[in-house]
Amino acid sequence: MAIDFPASPTIGQQSNGFVFDGTKWKVSTTSTAPSSISPTPPTNPTIGDLWFNSTDGTMYFYYNDGNTSQWVESRAPIVANGYYSPNYIINGGMDIWQRGTSFANPSNVTTFTADRYFHYRSNLVTGQTTSRQSSGLPGIQYCARVQRASGNTSAETLNLLANTIETANAVLLAGKTVTLSFYARAGANFSGSFLAVSTTSGTGVDQNPFSWTGGTTVIGSSATLTTSWQRYTFTGTVPSNSTELYTNFYYTPSGTAGAADYYEITGVQLEEGSAATTFRRNANSVQGELAACQRYYTRYSLPVGAILGTGHCYFNTGAYIGVHYPTEMRSAPAAIDYSTLSYFNVYSGGINRVPTTIGLASGSSSTKTALIGFAGATGFTVGYGAWLESNNAGAYVGFSAEL
Repeated sequence: MAIDFPASPTIGQQSNGFVFDGTKWKVSTTSTAPSSISPTPPTNPTIGDLWFNSTDGTMYFYYNDGNTSQWVESRAPIVANGYYSPNYIINGGMDIWQRGTSFANPSNVTTFTADRYFHYRSNLVTGQTTSRQSSGLPGIQYCARVQRASGNTSAETLNLLANTIETANAVLLAGKTVTLSFYARAGANFSGSFLAVSTTSGTGVDQNPFSWTGGTTVIGSSATLTTSWQRYTFTGTVPSNSTELYTNFYYTPSGTAGAADYYEITGVQLEEGSAATTFRRNANSVQGELAACQRYYTRYSLPVGAILGTGHCYFNTGAYIGVHYPTEMRSAPAAIDYSTLSYFNVYSGGINRVPTTIGLASGSSSTKTALIGFAGATGFTVGYGAWLESNNAGAYVGFSAEL
């Protein structure tokens, strides 16, 4: 969503986490009196002067609101399409669910749910479901519900992880104080004593949390939930050698699960600084948030008759089809996932056939395009044009460049 600022601001006026310095709006959430800054900033500044503290790498600017003259910390936020956001978590508002809206019994530790989040249960025992729900919160449409199945007696933990902040972004927080904030509430039968919260740093490059190098706890705490939404905040310091970060939310259930043994969470935000600011998405709109998610995973859900891509018959039993991603991906996808093959037809030269195999053509995909091979059909003519289309509303093909 767009940010609206007052039309005639006064110097020092704050809005949407920004401060007006007399000329422009600047990112700021922490005001610090000059006497508390070390080393001492320049004396006799004028409005809008900038000062870089070489000791801790912090930028300040000077303003006067008519009553108070002070230096204000000016943080370096993530910039996406000209939009300034302090939030390093992509899909913090649980807006994007490309893979579906309900997931039960994760089969491995990296089973994705909402985009950029995956869930798992310790020792991969059954009885966990993660689903999209309406939040009812102003400005945040959805939340994730992590639930133990009614009647389940296992005490294994139920986890929801915000996947790794990749190295290019994580290094900006190295050595900095960070604040994690989120909204959460419990179901009427929530059996955990609390919701455990952890943010962990690593020293590898773009690793999955389960192949971590140099793990250090940045934030390790707990939230006592009620059945009403509350915002929780936790603060920690990222090690100076940190190159990646991830956050985990989990609880240990007890007894036999009732029908509402769950917690719900949304508005997840990780930002620089010692205080939480108003929740803002990583991007400036839901469409922007989708694009940020599609950097890691893109799914084409195809209505009946929709064409995924065109290509040609490389052999008489199948075809190669080219696909352009809507957003450039983090890296060339290493894998694809897809629905039942009977949901697709390969059409060429007046012949329509259902393929029996599908896969990425070796060495032919990039961060912008993919070449998919479909085989198993018969009767095609080599060199003829071809396309892939859907014959079922459940057809989809997904491309993954996840960490």
